Amino acid sequence: MKKTSIIIIIAITISSCNLKEVNQSFFTDVIGLNIKVKERIFHNWEKKARGKEMNINIYNYQLLNKDKSICKNGFPKKTSDPGNWNIVKWKKAPLFESESRLRIVTEYIYEESKTKAEAEKMISTLSNKDNMYAYYYIETNGEITDLQMFVIDTSNSKLFVYELFNQ
Repeated sequence: MKKTSIIIIIAITISSCNLKEVNQSFFTDVIGLNIKVKERIFHNWEKKARGKEMNINIYNYQLLNKDKSICKNGFPKKTSDPGNWNIVKWKKAPLFESESRLRIVTEYIYEESKTKAEAEKMISTLSNKDNMYAYYYIETNGEITDLQMFVIDTSNSKLFVYELFNQ
């Protein structure tokens, strides 16, 4: 529960801050990206009656160092609170061919059509082999119930930050 609170605080901080106030060290030191976030181009937050919460942010970015890989090895890092969150470190797409248990993203009922369209773009991004993804998750009975996912669209210089929490 403590870890869930920490991740939710990070998510709220990122999503509610003016981009000038976003701490770039989150992107470089915690999730291990060689990027500078330029602007947030989309944001939506939904909270359902049963405690389910979805948050999506999409950012434009530029590489910090063009001579280095976009993702650092061994990232994202686990926080100091062990909690019951698991982690999948940076991998190349495609995702849904090998990890069908992440259907939580595709089966979620989005309240706004624009949010659904952006989530579908993220899913489409996950089918391109040049893109990258990583995520934190909680699993119950073989199903992912809580998710914080990062998806890099390398051809369009976009970073998707997708979160779904069952509280």
